[in-house]
Amino acid sequence: MPASPRTDSALLIAVLDGVYRQPCARRVARRLEKIQGVLAVSIHLPTRSAFIEYDPALTGPAAFQAAIKEAGYGTLASTDRHSADPGLALLAVNRELARYRYRTAASILLWGAFVFAGALQFSVYSAWLLATVLVFWCGAHFHRGALRAVTTLSPDINLLVSFSSLLIYAQGTAAMATRYLSLERDYSVYWPELAALIALTNLGQLLERQAASSHAKTLYDLLSAFPRLARRMVNGREEVCDAEQVSPGQTLSVRAGEQIPADAVVLEGPSTVDESLITGSQRPARKLPGDKVWGGTHNKTGALLLRSVSTAASMFFAQSIAQVWRAQSRRRTPRSAADTAALILLPALFILAVFFSYPAYAAEPRWLDGLLAALEKAAALLAAGTPATLSLAAPLVFLFTHDRAEREGMRLHNPSAIEGSEKTDSLSIEQTGTLTMGKFSLTEVVPMGGDEAALLRHAMIALQDTGLPHLPALAAAAKSRKIECPKPDSTAVLPGRGAVARYGTQTVRAGTLKWLMEEGVSADASLDDRCSLLLGVSAGSTLLGLLRFADAKRPGTKEAVDAAKKFGIEPTIISENSEGYVTAAALDLDIKRRAAEVLPENRAEAVLALRREGLHPAVMGQGLSGAYAMACGETGISSSVSGPLDAVYSDIALAEPDFSAALKALLLLRRARTALRRNLLIAVAFGAALILPSAGLLPWKIRPESLSAIYLAANLLAVAVLAAHSYTLRRVRI
Repeated sequence: MPASPRTDSALLIAVLDGVYRQPCARRVARRLEKIQGVLAVSIHLPTRSAFIEYDPALTGPAAFQAAIKEAGYGTLASTDRHSADPGLALLAVNRELARYRYRTAASILLWGAFVFAGALQFSVYSAWLLATVLVFWCGAHFHRGALRAVTTLSPDINLLVSFSSLLIYAQGTAAMATRYLSLERDYSVYWPELAALIALTNLGQLLERQAASSHAKTLYDLLSAFPRLARRMVNGREEVCDAEQVSPGQTLSVRAGEQIPADAVVLEGPSTVDESLITGSQRPARKLPGDKVWGGTHNKTGALLLRSVSTAASMFFAQSIAQVWRAQSRRRTPRSAADTAALILLPALFILAVFFSYPAYAAEPRWLDGLLAALEKAAALLAAGTPATLSLAAPLVFLFTHDRAEREGMRLHNPSAIEGSEKTDSLSIEQTGTLTMGKFSLTEVVPMGGDEAALLRHAMIALQDTGLPHLPALAAAAKSRKIECPKPDSTAVLPGRGAVARYGTQTVRAGTLKWLMEEGVSADASLDDRCSLLLGVSAGSTLLGLLRFADAKRPGTKEAVDAAKKFGIEPTIISENSEGYVTAAALDLDIKRRAAEVLPENRAEAVLALRREGLHPAVMGQGLSGAYAMACGETGISSSVSGPLDAVYSDIALAEPDFSAALKALLLLRRARTALRRNLLIAVAFGAALILPSAGLLPWKIRPESLSAIYLAANLLAVAVLAAHSYTLRRVRI
């Protein structure tokens, strides 16, 4: 759970330009953290958003933009969530995507123009002019990325494409100059190969950004979840202000349908509040004076008068999101496969170019002729050996993996989860609804005073407005006994503990015996010695009785657990249920690692304990309460695809909290990673094969025009092979 925040801090969210990989995010975060007054920085890589908490008396947005620029990156948009419309950030991301579309379309058209240059009868100078547009407009982002890679000493695919394209362009410019100066020899140019390199690399990066375009909507949803305006009471009158101006201790007025601007305590009510943003529950919670409400949630029915206990920046929702992102940014995600390949190819191609260019230089009597000949040979090698399809390897795999996930009832949010799936060797789950059906039956009613009807009536008072999975069985038992169950005045759900309701002057609780005893109820913890789910029911400090529930095991769960072990994935239970109940389920399914009576706010620490033991767990969770635990794992798996901010919390989401589905998701990620590796090998193999004719290593001589046709056919064939291989992910058996 978030640590106690400062109440005088402010919060800014910036959409970053050029930050697509974890090393980039870490560089930006380190630069921002050096600014005096910055309290915390976290970066959410899928949405490329920096979450900056700071002291407004010491620093501000101008300093952040300067620091990001010094790190070699930029900002597409930034907002403090109140002074700007959240749609501006969405618009900025969509504009960037549109620019990629224009540059990709232009580079593909230029590629076609160079392929049919003979039919179009381009002059030497018009071809050079088109090549200039191709290199310095269609490929401008490669050169900016290459400059960042050099300054940060982290070679990537941008540096490889920039180096190759600039050398090929320089050779073509030199060849044009020889014709202009009417020198004795004409030199070959490689404009079609240059166009293919830039066009296909642009296409790959466009597909990558297009596949992640849903994150722009996620970012909009996130920014919209933060309150923008507040009504505060000043001298008995309402005053509308930015939510950022709310401070602890102020009196706030919230009308029906409005958003609660900060964490607060109810002074006057009643009303119902939609707390799905925090709890994940779709059932509105009834609020009375004295109850706590969360900032960012929505008041539904009546007017509320509140006393704020936080600022908009320090409210629970904001601090939880920042904490989740910080945990995600600390993950040791591997370098992207394309960047790893580029890191190896760049020096290899450079060495080959020098090795084969030197004989051409030495064979010429004049140094200028030798230099031009060497440049021609180097350009030929780079045009052939730089895999134009390298950037297509990953996005094609992601597209077909995403499509397969959708067909399986899943949703893949984070493409980097594919490359990080190799380390995953454990699956941390919650017991209820994951290994079991989550459909309880009431097996035993144990009244302490002999009044079974009073026990069931008070249990219904505490639980009927909670939506907890025990409710249907309890309601059926009360109905069969014709027990009337009055509505409570207010109800609050405490995850991992139970529910508390106020009814008249009574405080009614239904939950674990451990929690009831912490609340001053006289109970004996030894009563919970059987392998079932036990709820105690109390009125005030008096224990009224016990309710025992049973939950059926999901069909196929035992087989799925055995299959997980076969694939090297160790199941682990981290549950809020009682020790006896968890132990019985673990023994039944032969699960060795388990932890019982772990409250939701402590589950992340249990996950970190697994990591300290050397495991790399994937973690299942739901909503904001499980978000931090998911972020602490190697892969976050949400047990719901319908959460309002699900893509912010998790890497992949399931249609339902089923162990078999979670295992299938992990195996799909592993299959996708294998396909990605093969795609890289295919792309590099095509480039390596083209080096042979370009270096003159074949036993027969190939004319330049034939060589150009071979390059074109090889690139098109490589695209077809990559697409066909990636398409197998739609049909592969999991």
